[in-house]
Amino acid sequence: MLNHFNMPFINSTLVISAWENDRLVGAVRVLSDKIIRSIIYDLVIDPEFQNKGIGKELVKRCIEHFPSSEWLVQTTDKIFGYYEKIGFKINSDVF
Repeated sequence: MLNHFNMPFINSTLVISAWENDRLVGAVRVLSDKIIRSIIYDLVIDPEFQNKGIGKELVKRCIEHFPSSEWLVQTTDKIFGYYEKIGFKINSDVF
């Protein structure tokens, strides 16, 4: 399993990471056609660095890459509130 841990990131359209010196503190992974639709599949922030705006900044930088794209998020009921807080809206038409 660990042999393939990086494969989703390697095969993604866009990956943006946040670092403190040589320590990885956050990353976001996007699949996109670069024009019509972009989907955030993973946004992870080291617990020690959460609530400092890192996740919001990573998402902002993703949107800047494909600004005319419709942005969707694959998330769970447990954390969808975070995405609402940074401007995403629930879309019941997407499945």
